[in-house]
Amino acid sequence: MSGTEATGRRIAELAERFGLPAPAEAALARLAELVARDPTAPTSVRDPAAAVDAHLADSLVALELD
Repeated sequence: MSGTEATGRRIAELAERFGLPAPAEAALARLAELVARDPTAPTSVRDPAAAVDAHLADSLVALELD
């Protein structure tokens, strides 16, 4: 499995877990790419797969808070 496939699978898992609408998966994938590739992004994470857990999942977990 390629890194892109793994990233997509992880994003799909997050979308299902948090009940996100279908367009959110593509948007989150693009965001992970941008954060990982932009040298001016305020993060040291440069791998899209790592960005999914370090940034996206970390932020989405707040949806579970009451």
